[in-house]
Amino acid sequence: MLLEGFLAVLVIMSVAGGLGLGLKKGGFELSGIDAYNLQYSSWSGINAGIGAKIESFVVGASNLLTRIGIPENVAASLIAVFIVSFANTTLDSSTRIQRFSMQEIFTRKDGTIVRPVHNRYFATILVVIPAILLTLNELLAKGGLELWRLFGALNQLLAALGLGLVSVYLYHKKKSYLIAFIPMLFVLLATVWAMINNIADFMSADKTILLILAVLVLILTSWMLIGGILSLFNKKTFRL
Repeated sequence: MLLEGFLAVLVIMSVAGGLGLGLKKGGFELSGIDAYNLQYSSWSGINAGIGAKIESFVVGASNLLTRIGIPENVAASLIAVFIVSFANTTLDSSTRIQRFSMQEIFTRKDGTIVRPVHNRYFATILVVIPAILLTLNELLAKGGLELWRLFGALNQLLAALGLGLVSVYLYHKKKSYLIAFIPMLFVLLATVWAMINNIADFMSADKTILLILAVLVLILTSWMLIGGILSLFNKKTFRL
């Protein structure tokens, strides 16, 4: 989480300060506040598409690298490879975790996995096909961008879950659990608030599939919260 936070700081530096070091558009090269205003003149830039957003990061990060002696073409290539690698490793990790989760659901009490889900290739296909259908749910394959909103909420839900486990553990060990409980409460409330906004947006846009997924996320959040509260009052339910 600390490394992701550091990465976020680097991205902000790139799309803000780095972009101001030089931006070439329409045959002109702008710098400083002029470059920033051209890229972020209004909030409409949010809807400019993923290409424009990636361009801001690539240009800004490349400008920062050129200031330490790396040639401009090499810097741009390095940043492009970094973005592609980040996307590929994220996709690989998410697919692998989904396969493990799928196989865990179909695991018997003796530890064996129900056939044919025990086969890693078959299990991978089971989790990849729904992802493809969800991605292609929007025109021009923009479904992935819609799913990104749910991914952000789920990512923070995972953080809240980790903090919740630490809080319960510290509570049962009679340690100061507030150091984890307060951040968990903040992350959990922010996640729930974001999901409620997502649900409202999906309902108004008649996006049924995304609406169902968002509701499921809220149910899982409530399940996690109730389980944590019950474990605080019943030591038998807590195992670590």
